[in-house]
Amino acid sequence: MVHGGWLPLLVAATVATVMTTWARGRELVTARREKLEGPLTQFLDEIHGDAKILRVPGTAVFLHPNKTTCPLALRENVQFNRVVHDETYIVSTQAVNVPHVPDDERVVIDDLGDPYDHVLHITLRYGFSDPQDVPAGLQVARDEGIDLDLRTVTYFLSRITVHPSDRPGMGTLRKRLFGVLARNAADPTEYFSLPIGRTVVLGARINF
Repeated sequence: MVHGGWLPLLVAATVATVMTTWARGRELVTARREKLEGPLTQFLDEIHGDAKILRVPGTAVFLHPNKTTCPLALRENVQFNRVVHDETYIVSTQAVNVPHVPDDERVVIDDLGDPYDHVLHITLRYGFSDPQDVPAGLQVARDEGIDLDLRTVTYFLSRITVHPSDRPGMGTLRKRLFGVLARNAADPTEYFSLPIGRTVVLGARINF
């Protein structure tokens, strides 16, 4: 029945397995990650009311996909170092279905409900042909009035490691495959053009 056509079928089956495994694995890991992150507004309320958390000089940029949950790197930094930078920016990138986004449409700024707490959320919008260069995008934000010295910014990345467990949702072999795919994902430092010497990676383990 498959005489002469088994190779294309095998390739198609392999590609389909990899794609569905990646999609399902991301769904499971994202759910676990969002639970660890917790709501951003709740986290900000907690640190505002904690006198043991110190404000330290400097500017910190936390890359994070949304403004709903708290970046793991921010949560880890506060939990273990008990500090928050004087100026804290949570930066998300947004892909737009156009080739290029002009600079005057690049930046969207949100004070997260409190214009005086020195924590802002910035969305950087990019077309599908634009490199997602975060420092260049922040330069645009600076030109629009954000007080940001890009020469002294420290960038923080939340890096997770995934480990298969007996949790339901996906078979053991597919979990192992997802783990391999996740370990070979693109390096966000390079992808977002971050300066290596001023980029801090804080990690967490997620069992899925």
